[in-house]
Amino acid sequence: MSKNEYFKHDGVVVRQTIEEAFEYCKRWLQEEVFVIGGDSIYRQTIDNADKIYLTRVATSIADGDAFFPEIDSKKWMLTNAEAHQKDEKNEYDHIFETYLKQTSEPIIYR
Repeated sequence: MSKNEYFKHDGVVVRQTIEEAFEYCKRWLQEEVFVIGGDSIYRQTIDNADKIYLTRVATSIADGDAFFPEIDSKKWMLTNAEAHQKDEKNEYDHIFETYLKQTSEPIIYR
């Protein structure tokens, strides 16, 4: 997605709005669709998601100005967390987390 209506790149389908991007994905793609930031895009699309793959990196960026929205535990359930130590490929410790959107309908057991 790009606000630049003239942006083009080989092998890339460009849409100018989130609605156009989601419509394209619904029509043509049969796999998971991933939304990859920034902060404004995350805030505009999080309610459309049913799963979140989140990486928490153990560091603090002094002049950081873009952040993933807070995950509301009433709406999202943590289903997996994998901790990893820093190594030759990763400068910081980090955790891969997976969240699933909680359904508003009760689960009925029969």
